[in-house]
Amino acid sequence: MSILSEIFSSSVGEVVKQVGDVADELFTSDEEKLVLKQKLREIELNAKLQLKEIEIKEEQEKTKRWESDNINGSWLSKNVRPASLVYLMAIITAMAFSDGNIGQFKIDPAYVTLFQTLAVTAFSGYFVMRTFDKFNKERYNNQNNSKE
Repeated sequence: MSILSEIFSSSVGEVVKQVGDVADELFTSDEEKLVLKQKLREIELNAKLQLKEIEIKEEQEKTKRWESDNINGSWLSKNVRPASLVYLMAIITAMAFSDGNIGQFKIDPAYVTLFQTLAVTAFSGYFVMRTFDKFNKERYNNQNNSKE
């Protein structure tokens, strides 16, 4: 669920609750209260449904952009993310090795922490995604085999 959906769905629920509390104070009949609460619940569900539709559309648009990047024959459009990663790693490495290393070689502990974080993120991301891809490929193959 996207951040916007979380913010708005909790806001919608809070508004509905507050309106319901005010309605409880204004209406005396239990039947009137039930009708109002039902209508408020419908409004809340419709708002959440609209937010979910917006989130789905947002994901579809993002997928279209990525597909467009891959369909385009340009080397740059296909490799901008990996090239950015290589560039940033080269800059960070150059900064770590050149920072204060005139006369003696010493890497600042801040760079060591940065490299540790980057290594853990890169390796865990790679292996988690590889495992996820293999799992999905096996699941897809199993579904296709069961349909035949």
